[in-house]
Amino acid sequence: MRPDAPNRSTSTGGAAPGGASDGHVQSVTTLTTRATQAIDVVARDEADSPALRVEMRRAIADLTHALRRAGQPPEKVVITVKTLTRGVLQTVDQRDDSSRARQLLDDAVTTCVQAYYPSTPRAD
Repeated sequence: MRPDAPNRSTSTGGAAPGGASDGHVQSVTTLTTRATQAIDVVARDEADSPALRVEMRRAIADLTHALRRAGQPPEKVVITVKTLTRGVLQTVDQRDDSSRARQLLDDAVTTCVQAYYPSTPRAD
């Protein structure tokens, strides 16, 4: 490669870590933003709307699927979801209701694991 040529292995081109293409990187970025926003909405929802929880779970599942397709191992995907959720909870004042914050974190992680390892019907 010429010294003055652009590096195509950065986020502007080429393959991303784990073998993902730019389309996957952009998709993961978009899905991460969507999941973060959905977690934030649920964390701020004092009425605890079931519809908002469903949307949050859908956003987390979509992100999990994209990360899995990008070659991320399950433990890294869980860490990503936990980090996103904890980051949101730190920006939303959840100190007064730590059980609600814990429940939200548990829900996010459970959704992530279930999405990474979808259950398959057993042939009994």
